[in-house]
Formats: sequence, C-alpha cells, structure tokens
Amino acid sequence: MEVDILKETINVLKKDPRVDWKDLKNREKVAVIDAMKEKYPLPILLRRMKLSRSSYYYQIKAFAAEDKYEYLRHEVVRIFLENKARYGYRRIHAELKRTGIKVSEKVVRRVMKEEGLEVKIRKARKYSSYRGDCPKTSLPTHRVQKIPSQAFLSASRSSRCAELFLSVSRNLS
Repeated sequence: MEVDILKETINVLKKDPRVDWKDLKNREKVAVIDAMKEKYPLPILLRRMKLSRSSYYYQIKAFAAEDKYEYLRHEVVRIFLENKARYGYRRIHAELKRTGIKVSEKVVRRVMKEEGLEVKIRKARKYSSYRGDCPKTSLPTHRVQKIPSQAFLSASRSSRCAELFLSVSRNLS
C-alpha cells in the first residue's frame, strides 16, 4: 500500500519521487486518495494518509464549488489586454470601479496573480551623454576675472558639438 501511495503521488501530482507523502497538503492528499479509491477502501486510505474524514469531504466540496469571481476574471483580463499589459492592479481596480463593479484591490491583485497577468516594466536606460562624433572646432574660451560680491559672465567651449554655453553665476564669497 505504501508503494502504491508513492506511485500515485508521482503520477497524479507529478512530484519528485523522493517526496514524503506526510508533507503533502490536504488538497494534494485528496487527489491521491481519489486516484486510489477503487483499489483500497476509503477509511484505510484516510488513516494511512493521516487525513480526517471531514477534511476529505471539505476538499471534495471545495473542488466542486464554482468560482465566485469568474465574471471578474474575464473583466480583469479584458481590461489588462485592452491596455496592452500596461495596467497594474490599481488602475484595473479604478476601471472596474468606473464600470460599477465593486471589489477590493486585494481581490483584483489575487485574480491577476492567479491568471498570470504581470505588467511589462520597461528597463530604464542608463544615462549617456554621447551624441555621436563631433567635428573639432576651435572656439575661444573667455573668462572674466572674479570680483567679490559681483556677478560675472563666462563663455566656455563645450567639447560636444561645439555648443556655446553661457553661464551666469554669483560669487557668494
């Protein structure tokens, strides 16, 4: 029986052969028990898997229950795809609210996670001041002597494409 339980665990759950069936979740245990029900009686399987009868029937009922957010799932996916996968859960929640569907942000976030909807985040480009090859030109560099407590004007030649920058600054010393 132990060998059969391990084989069914591997077949039904596609788990690693070294998995310990005692560490399985109740939902997974129920899936294994359902696969072995014809071969062994239910009370023996429940005892061997260390699962209470009430937990077994609760999980069976939970499997059969229909999704109460089915309509919401369709709306979330529709809004997400209409906006080219750029809307996150906050914007989708705002859209749903605008259309009259009242639901919390947590539910929208959970539905998006279950549906596998992730926002495409563009990678920020690293700053680069390179603008291509610039011809070498000779512009004179003019400097005005600093005079305390007065404004001064200076013109300096930029190394990039020979642009002339004028900077006005105030000497605060």
